[in-house]
Amino acid sequence: MAPAEEGTASKKAVSAYTQTSNAAGVAQPIAPVPVRLASFAESLPVRQLPPARNDVSEPDHEFNELNTERVRKPVDGKDSVDGALQREPLKPDVTPPPTLTFDGIAAADEGNSVAPPDTNGDVGPNDYVETVNTFIRIYDKNGVPRGPGFKQSSLFASGGGSAFGATHDGGDPIVLYDRIADRWLISELGYTSVSSPPYHELIAVSKTGDPTGAYYLYDFILPGNEFPDYPKFGVWPDGYYMSTNQFLNGGSFDGSGAFAFDRKRC
Repeated sequence: MAPAEEGTASKKAVSAYTQTSNAAGVAQPIAPVPVRLASFAESLPVRQLPPARNDVSEPDHEFNELNTERVRKPVDGKDSVDGALQREPLKPDVTPPPTLTFDGIAAADEGNSVAPPDTNGDVGPNDYVETVNTFIRIYDKNGVPRGPGFKQSSLFASGGGSAFGATHDGGDPIVLYDRIADRWLISELGYTSVSSPPYHELIAVSKTGDPTGAYYLYDFILPGNEFPDYPKFGVWPDGYYMSTNQFLNGGSFDGSGAFAFDRKRC
């Protein structure tokens, strides 16, 4: 994803996904689909963003990562159960004790009732950046917050480039520290309806290695009618690579999606 001077019209993401067969059962080739950027802007420094408010609406989806079963939000005060919950502690001689622990984002901080939560974070040379559902907070390596928590939508709102990104927080967040370029990538879903495209991927890439600084803001509209659930990112020298679980119009599982973003243009 490119610095501002390159002009937004030339910035592209490229997705490739496999349609294994058509209606007649004939295998179809893998074909990359170029996608133009819907919006580009530059944010204010994160340290200048206002604290998140707890009255912002939360995402209306939570898919199980392996199938189409939805994970319910709490009903009548009863939380859903995380099927991956580890019920037996590890043996003390298997895992050494941590050198440092500190409290991160809590449900009370974000005002989010989604269960189980989508938690993600990454560590850089001096900082730890954590996301839970739609909430982001930055800490130093001693666990001291470097400012209040914020919504990713407020980051996009500060840049004024994407009206969609400034008003939607779809969840499924990812934070990555790109040690090759010494910068941070923060992303999340964006959509108006789970069952109706277009579906967006909102990506912010820091201008420097300081996660509390300013970011380049990208709003990509993804191709097709597949809801791009559970996106995951990887860093490689030539690109940022993203995988998704595809749900046709937010319904039946439709395979996996693969996307590549040009790092030289970020």
